[in-house]
Amino acid sequence: MSGRMKYTLNEDVSMIEYVLSEIKQGTSRIKDHKGRLFWKKAERLKVTPHSWKSMLCRWSRSIYPKLNEYLINFSSEDKKTLLEFQRLTAGDINVIHFHDSRPSAFSINESASDEEDDEKDKQEDVHSTSKALTMAPRKLKKSVENINSRLALVMKSGKYVLGYNQTLRTLRNGKAKLVILANNTPPLRKSEIEYYAMLAKTGVHHYSGNNIELGTACGKYFRVCMMSITDPGDSDIIKNMPTVGGEQ
Repeated sequence: MSGRMKYTLNEDVSMIEYVLSEIKQGTSRIKDHKGRLFWKKAERLKVTPHSWKSMLCRWSRSIYPKLNEYLINFSSEDKKTLLEFQRLTAGDINVIHFHDSRPSAFSINESASDEEDDEKDKQEDVHSTSKALTMAPRKLKKSVENINSRLALVMKSGKYVLGYNQTLRTLRNGKAKLVILANNTPPLRKSEIEYYAMLAKTGVHHYSGNNIELGTACGKYFRVCMMSITDPGDSDIIKNMPTVGGEQ
């Protein structure tokens, strides 16, 4: 008995219906990086075997010999679509990569020029959004450099503590001169630190970066959600940094 898996008629028909529905929904879903998006979704729906290659093997070995029999219940338009799919898969099971080099890569209900225009529009949208995203950090660049340079001086010549417990202890002892909070500090701890800072009449500065960026600014290789400066040393960070409500 052959070790090759045998498929029932219903399984083959369900696979044909799935391929047909994916083709009708648009070429971009099938073009996605050698068809991986195509067969991964099919795999989740239990329609195809375990890979794109094995799906094509199954198509060429199991479905193609009986394709005319399977297509009896399909419309003439669906038959043309499936035969086009078969034509592209017939030569080599690895041939369907759906690159732009294939002019007939499933332009169903759309012309090739329309697809090219859509791709150009998508590329323009990507470029415009990437430009917008790269423009945002530039506004904060000078202020971030300012506080990072001042923090570097505190690390070298001043005294400080890192972390929630140590920061809270300095606030209760009245030793904290300035508290710096990362923008992703947990809300409960943030409000508690701000409350004790208000009682101690200590300034709180909201750092524009997250705990990873604050840790990097402190010269550490770990995350820092908050820190308390007890002695700024040679740095003028306490005089120049905005406190609660301020922005960098």
